[in-house]
Amino acid sequence: MPNLENKRIITVATTGAWPKKKDNPNVPMTPEEIAEQERLQKERIRSRERYRRLKAGENLSPPFERTCATCAKTFSALRPNAKYCCPACRQKDYRRMAREAKSKVS
Repeated sequence: MPNLENKRIITVATTGAWPKKKDNPNVPMTPEEIAEQERLQKERIRSRERYRRLKAGENLSPPFERTCATCAKTFSALRPNAKYCCPACRQKDYRRMAREAKSKVS
């Protein structure tokens, strides 16, 4: 007689357990819906991995070489649309634009 000490028997009854659209409209049924759900799941996984790397302090993209709009110094930016090398330059440019706008009104 075989040794049944470490063996398990699993019984499954799948009667009526199939989901239907009328029960839950979010259940994908067609191949297109299934493919879309898989694509969304992959996107969520990529987003989670990107967020984890970002929180860990990893640099996700190489720095962009930009020129400051105020002082014309070259600086490394983390965003491709950065305009200023520092907060002081940003403030200086903001005040200059406010002066120009005020003089146009007067």
